Amino acid sequence: MSSYLAYLVSNRYVNDAGNEALTGLWHPGNLRRIDLVYDVLKIPREVGPEVVDNVHEFGEAMA
Repeated sequence: MSSYLAYLVSNRYVNDAGNEALTGLWHPGNLRRIDLVYDVLKIPREVGPEVVDNVHEFGEAMA
């Protein structure tokens, strides 16, 4: 949900490290993608989001 809201505001596909770790594609300890999971599931790495800090300026919302 947070990635979708960030996309609506900034038109960028981003996620924070905590939420990305919940996908199983991101290691919460060393803060890197788990290449083995991408390889086993045959997921291109380009489709993954940009992982940013959870306190990050994503863009502006116009009222």
